[in-house]
Amino acid sequence: MKIKSFVVTTFAAFCLLTIAHASPVTGFSDITTWVGSGSNQAGFVIDFNDGSTNETFAWGYRWDGVQTSEDMFRAITAYDVNLSGTAPGTGSGFYVNSITYIENAITHTSDNGAIGGTADEWWTYYTAEGSTSIPGSWTESAIGAGDRTLANNSWDGWSATIDNNYPSPAPGAAINAIPEPTSILLLVAGLGMFVWLRRASSRA
Repeated sequence: MKIKSFVVTTFAAFCLLTIAHASPVTGFSDITTWVGSGSNQAGFVIDFNDGSTNETFAWGYRWDGVQTSEDMFRAITAYDVNLSGTAPGTGSGFYVNSITYIENAITHTSDNGAIGGTADEWWTYYTAEGSTSIPGSWTESAIGAGDRTLANNSWDGWSATIDNNYPSPAPGAAINAIPEPTSILLLVAGLGMFVWLRRASSRA
Protein backbone atom coordinates (compact mmCIF):
# COMPACT_ATOMS: atom_id res chain seq x y z
CA MET A 1 0.00 0.00 0.00
CA LYS A 2 2.85 2.35 0.92
CA ILE A 3 4.65 1.57 -2.36
CA LYS A 4 1.49 2.29 -4.33
CA SER A 5 1.07 5.60 -2.52
CA PHE A 6 4.68 6.52 -3.30
CA VAL A 7 4.26 5.71 -7.01
CA VAL A 8 1.04 7.72 -7.26
CA THR A 9 2.61 10.68 -5.46
CA THR A 10 5.69 10.58 -7.69
CA PHE A 11 3.63 10.41 -10.87
CA ALA A 12 1.45 13.32 -9.74
CA ALA A 13 4.52 15.37 -8.90
CA PHE A 14 6.02 14.64 -12.32
CA CYS A 15 2.82 15.82 -14.04
CA LEU A 16 2.75 19.02 -11.99
CA LEU A 17 6.41 19.75 -12.74
CA THR A 18 5.90 19.18 -16.47
CA ILE A 19 2.98 21.62 -16.48
CA ALA A 20 4.98 24.16 -14.46
CA HIS A 21 7.94 24.06 -16.82
CA ALA A 22 5.66 24.72 -19.81
CA SER A 23 4.50 27.96 -18.16
CA PRO A 24 4.90 31.40 -19.77
CA VAL A 25 8.03 33.43 -19.04
CA THR A 26 7.45 37.13 -18.50
CA GLY A 27 10.66 37.80 -16.60
CA PHE A 28 13.53 36.34 -14.60
CA SER A 29 11.23 35.36 -11.73
CA ASP A 30 9.38 32.94 -14.06
CA ILE A 31 12.45 31.10 -15.36
CA THR A 32 12.82 27.61 -13.89
CA THR A 33 15.91 26.31 -15.72
CA TRP A 34 19.04 28.18 -14.62
CA VAL A 35 22.62 27.41 -15.62
CA GLY A 36 25.67 28.57 -13.68
CA SER A 37 25.92 30.49 -10.41
CA GLY A 38 26.78 34.00 -9.36
CA SER A 39 25.37 37.43 -8.56
CA ASN A 40 24.61 38.37 -12.19
CA GLN A 41 21.72 37.06 -14.28
CA ALA A 42 20.77 37.04 -17.95
CA GLY A 43 17.96 35.57 -20.01
CA PHE A 44 18.47 33.29 -23.01
CA VAL A 45 15.59 32.97 -25.49
CA ILE A 46 15.34 30.88 -28.67
CA ASP A 47 12.47 31.34 -31.14
CA PHE A 48 12.29 28.68 -33.85
CA ASN A 49 9.38 30.36 -35.67
CA ASP A 50 8.31 26.92 -36.89
CA GLY A 51 4.57 27.31 -36.39
CA SER A 52 4.33 24.69 -33.64
CA THR A 53 2.22 25.15 -30.52
CA ASN A 54 5.34 26.05 -28.55
CA GLU A 55 8.12 27.59 -30.59
CA THR A 56 9.91 30.00 -28.21
CA PHE A 57 11.80 28.83 -25.11
CA ALA A 58 13.66 30.53 -22.27
CA TRP A 59 16.57 29.64 -19.99
CA GLY A 60 18.46 31.66 -17.38
CA TYR A 61 22.19 32.14 -16.84
CA ARG A 62 24.05 33.24 -13.70
CA TRP A 63 27.73 34.20 -13.39
CA ASP A 64 30.38 36.31 -11.67
CA GLY A 65 33.23 38.19 -13.29
CA VAL A 66 33.37 38.81 -17.04
CA GLN A 67 31.37 36.60 -19.40
CA THR A 68 30.31 36.98 -23.01
CA SER A 69 27.15 35.96 -24.80
CA GLU A 70 29.20 33.20 -26.39
CA ASP A 71 29.99 31.86 -22.89
CA MET A 72 26.28 31.81 -22.07
CA PHE A 73 25.39 30.09 -25.35
CA ARG A 74 27.97 27.37 -24.85
CA ALA A 75 27.16 26.83 -21.17
CA ILE A 76 23.41 26.42 -21.71
CA THR A 77 23.71 24.19 -24.78
CA ALA A 78 26.22 22.03 -22.88
CA TYR A 79 24.01 21.76 -19.78
CA ASP A 80 20.62 20.97 -21.32
CA VAL A 81 20.64 17.56 -22.99
CA ASN A 82 17.52 18.56 -24.94
CA LEU A 83 19.31 21.51 -26.52
CA SER A 84 22.23 21.50 -28.95
CA GLY A 85 23.91 24.19 -30.96
CA THR A 86 26.56 24.13 -33.66
CA ALA A 87 28.65 27.25 -33.28
CA PRO A 88 32.08 27.23 -34.93
CA GLY A 89 34.67 29.85 -34.11
CA THR A 90 35.16 31.88 -30.97
CA GLY A 91 35.39 35.54 -30.01
CA SER A 92 35.03 37.72 -33.09
CA GLY A 93 34.84 34.54 -35.18
CA PHE A 94 31.92 33.05 -33.26
CA TYR A 95 28.74 32.37 -35.22
CA VAL A 96 25.74 30.10 -34.78
CA ASN A 97 25.20 27.57 -37.54
CA SER A 98 22.33 25.48 -36.17
CA ILE A 99 20.20 25.07 -33.03
CA THR A 100 18.05 22.06 -32.15
CA TYR A 101 15.74 21.64 -29.18
CA ILE A 102 13.72 18.54 -28.31
CA GLU A 103 10.49 19.43 -26.54
CA ASN A 104 9.05 16.12 -25.37
CA ALA A 105 8.48 14.31 -28.70
CA ILE A 106 8.78 17.46 -30.86
CA THR A 107 12.10 18.39 -32.45
CA HIS A 108 12.64 22.07 -33.26
CA THR A 109 15.62 22.82 -35.47
CA SER A 110 16.98 25.40 -37.89
CA ASP A 111 20.27 25.86 -39.77
CA ASN A 112 21.91 29.08 -40.88
CA GLY A 113 21.72 29.10 -44.66
CA ALA A 114 24.62 31.53 -45.02
CA ILE A 115 27.11 29.02 -43.69
CA GLY A 116 26.21 25.66 -45.08
CA GLY A 117 22.67 25.06 -43.83
CA THR A 118 19.38 24.99 -45.72
CA ALA A 119 19.35 27.94 -48.10
CA ASP A 120 16.14 29.53 -46.80
CA GLU A 121 16.85 29.43 -43.06
CA TRP A 122 18.65 32.05 -40.99
CA TRP A 123 19.41 32.97 -37.36
CA THR A 124 19.21 36.59 -36.23
CA TYR A 125 20.79 37.64 -32.93
CA TYR A 126 18.83 40.06 -30.72
CA THR A 127 19.71 41.68 -27.38
CA ALA A 128 18.11 43.77 -24.66
CA GLU A 129 19.57 45.43 -21.59
CA GLY A 130 18.61 46.36 -18.04
CA SER A 131 15.23 44.72 -17.53
CA THR A 132 14.14 41.91 -15.21
CA SER A 133 11.06 41.46 -17.45
CA ILE A 134 11.27 39.76 -20.82
CA PRO A 135 11.90 42.48 -23.41
CA GLY A 136 8.93 44.12 -25.03
CA SER A 137 11.36 45.52 -27.57
CA TRP A 138 14.41 43.63 -28.82
CA THR A 139 17.29 45.21 -30.76
CA GLU A 140 19.15 43.35 -33.49
CA SER A 141 22.71 43.21 -32.20
CA ALA A 142 25.33 45.24 -34.03
CA ILE A 143 28.08 42.93 -32.76
CA GLY A 144 28.44 39.16 -32.55
CA ALA A 145 27.79 37.11 -29.43
CA GLY A 146 31.51 36.39 -29.08
CA ASP A 147 32.24 40.10 -28.76
CA ARG A 148 29.34 41.03 -26.49
CA THR A 149 30.13 41.28 -22.77
CA LEU A 150 27.15 40.20 -20.70
CA ALA A 151 25.61 42.73 -18.33
CA ASN A 152 23.43 41.98 -15.32
CA ASN A 153 19.72 41.85 -16.22
CA SER A 154 20.39 41.54 -19.94
CA TRP A 155 18.73 39.26 -22.49
CA ASP A 156 19.94 37.37 -25.56
CA GLY A 157 17.49 36.22 -28.20
CA TRP A 158 18.09 33.93 -31.17
CA SER A 159 15.35 33.98 -33.79
CA ALA A 160 15.04 31.68 -36.81
CA THR A 161 13.20 32.40 -40.00
CA ILE A 162 12.39 30.62 -43.25
CA ASP A 163 11.68 31.71 -46.83
CA ASN A 164 14.89 33.74 -46.86
CA ASN A 165 13.24 36.58 -44.94
CA TYR A 166 16.24 38.15 -43.20
CA PRO A 167 16.35 39.55 -40.57
CA SER A 168 14.20 37.15 -38.60
CA PRO A 169 11.45 38.72 -36.48
CA ALA A 170 12.27 39.51 -32.86
CA PRO A 171 11.64 36.63 -30.44
CA GLY A 172 8.02 36.19 -29.44
CA ALA A 173 6.37 35.17 -26.17
CA ALA A 174 8.39 32.42 -24.49
CA ILE A 175 7.70 29.46 -22.24
CA ASN A 176 10.04 27.67 -19.86
CA ALA A 177 12.39 25.12 -21.30
CA ILE A 178 11.83 21.66 -19.81
CA PRO A 179 14.78 20.81 -17.57
CA GLU A 180 17.16 18.02 -18.46
CA PRO A 181 15.84 14.57 -17.42
CA THR A 182 18.26 13.80 -14.57
CA SER A 183 17.35 16.92 -12.62
CA ILE A 184 13.62 16.54 -12.99
CA LEU A 185 13.68 12.84 -12.07
CA LEU A 186 15.74 13.53 -8.95
CA LEU A 187 13.39 16.33 -7.97
CA VAL A 188 10.33 14.17 -8.50
CA ALA A 189 11.80 11.24 -6.61
CA GLY A 190 12.84 13.49 -3.74
CA LEU A 191 9.39 15.03 -3.50
CA GLY A 192 7.73 11.62 -3.57
CA MET A 193 10.06 10.27 -0.87
CA PHE A 194 9.44 13.33 1.30
CA VAL A 195 5.66 12.83 1.14
CA TRP A 196 6.01 9.09 1.79
CA LEU A 197 8.23 9.65 4.85
CA ARG A 198 5.84 12.23 6.28
CA ARG A 199 2.94 9.81 5.98
CA ALA A 200 4.98 6.98 7.49
CA SER A 201 6.05 9.09 10.47
CA SER A 202 2.50 10.30 11.11
CA ARG A 203 1.31 6.68 11.42
CA ALA A 204 4.09 5.66 13.79
